[in-house]
Amino acid sequence: MIATEMAPLAKAGGLADVVGALSAALVRHDHDVKVILPRYSVVETAGHKVKDTPGGPIIELPAGAGSDARVVVHLIESDRYFGRPGIYNDPKDGKGYADNAERFIFFQRQALGLLKKIGFVPDAIHCHDHQTALIPAWLRTHEDPFFEGTATLFTVHNLGYQGVFPPQVLEMAGFDSSVFFPMSPFEFWGQVNFMKIGLSFADIITTVSPTYAREICTSEQGSGLEGVLVSRGDDLHGVLNGIDDEYWNPGKDPHLKHHYTADDLAGKALCKTALLKEMGLPAGRKRVAVVGIISRLTEQKGFDLIEQAMPELMERDLKMVVLGAGEEKYVRMLREAQARYAARVTVRVGFDEALAHLIEAGSDMFLMPSRYEPCGLNQMYSLAYGTVPIVRATGGLADTVTEAEEGGNGFVFQECAAPAMVAATDRALAAFADRKRWAKVQQTGMRGDYSWAKSAQVYASLYEKASQRARSRASKSTQYA
Repeated sequence: MIATEMAPLAKAGGLADVVGALSAALVRHDHDVKVILPRYSVVETAGHKVKDTPGGPIIELPAGAGSDARVVVHLIESDRYFGRPGIYNDPKDGKGYADNAERFIFFQRQALGLLKKIGFVPDAIHCHDHQTALIPAWLRTHEDPFFEGTATLFTVHNLGYQGVFPPQVLEMAGFDSSVFFPMSPFEFWGQVNFMKIGLSFADIITTVSPTYAREICTSEQGSGLEGVLVSRGDDLHGVLNGIDDEYWNPGKDPHLKHHYTADDLAGKALCKTALLKEMGLPAGRKRVAVVGIISRLTEQKGFDLIEQAMPELMERDLKMVVLGAGEEKYVRMLREAQARYAARVTVRVGFDEALAHLIEAGSDMFLMPSRYEPCGLNQMYSLAYGTVPIVRATGGLADTVTEAEEGGNGFVFQECAAPAMVAATDRALAAFADRKRWAKVQQTGMRGDYSWAKSAQVYASLYEKASQRARSRASKSTQYA
């Protein structure tokens, strides 16, 4: 696996969780897995021992409880490119680093060089998002006997982030300028689009939920690449992400002082009290629903709907706890709401892993009104923690949350509009008022299986499918040489 994020070493979003949990699940199933990651400055402060080896620095991570297996993570070093505080963006202004194309071209080339250095010939290389999307093209257009039978699988975690750069980056990446012409895999409206290149050359393409795989083949959600995706339709697979159910487990979560299970929810009430205290909200004597939000503060995540609905939501009997960072206008909106509704709304700007776990455990409901959501992990964390999701039916949210009024595990709205979101919240509040009914919805969610076990098996079969294709290609190449 070649990726720019991996939990618990370096995280900017859900990609890190996927790489960390999927690699561990594959190792537990006896696959020989190496992960290659940049050695960011944040890796140095993650508290994991870096070992120096002849092949370069590595970190060995446990593959999960009950297993002695380890995930070996190889680190690509460069103080010039990775010895800075952010992963993609400068924390000072929140904007992407100006040399991101150069940074991640360097990373990809060094990653392939590392595999040759340590003599590890992979059956398949799993690439994640546009920062690693050039690798499938390199392997298909540059003859290298070392990688002759190596397949590539490319996962789209979020099609909205494509890596669009000036044509000059191709030379930096080691491609001849002749490959850049209108409608070629390397050209996108006069620019170079890393995502398009990955989609064009990978043996197998996956994305992170079945519904999102269908959505990105449409003009509404294809972000300009729907034509490429439709043309690769037979090779496109939607594989639902899982969660690390050892780490995200309310029965033994190390971040929680109080634990609970589907059969005994008493500890959840104690977590709610702890959350209100942590966030400075009065508990009060009356049972009031706490709605949690952990998110990037962007329009994609539906914060425009929350902004429109805030006055109406504040007429309901609820409290709102928000953790996240993002667009300044939504930070300002939430802080203004906190000032206006001091006993009802509280926001913590930034990210805090321990607080994220406490919000999942201590909230009654979890709001995700996303315009689009490739998979989403927080709704699955919420289900596992008995925190009932309120979601819009899109992407992975549609694949994991079903309407409680029809015997499901949460509350779902279809239209991307504030009134629809408020109506779903009202249905949740009505259910919350009935303790017996509410406990049944919670337990329905908590008894679901959101682990990586099933999805890891699907990925293993896709690696094999891709590998067969690459071996066949190599065999024909040898035959006609």
